[in-house]
Amino acid sequence: MRTNQVRVYLSAMACILLSGLRRVGLKATELAQAQVSTIRLKMLNIGAQILASARKVWVSMASSYPSQDL
Repeated sequence: MRTNQVRVYLSAMACILLSGLRRVGLKATELAQAQVSTIRLKMLNIGAQILASARKVWVSMASSYPSQDL
């Protein structure tokens, strides 16, 4: 019972974070009114190389990514 409750909390937090991303970060894009599953499919389910330093984070996507302009 407790593990299921933690899973529901994490799912709710993820939904709130993606809603904030949509409201703030995707305001002037075609995903401004998209559902959470669409944002997850188009933006988060991609292969990327992430390099992090003390001050910056670089995200390198493949050049053949279909939604690269987004």
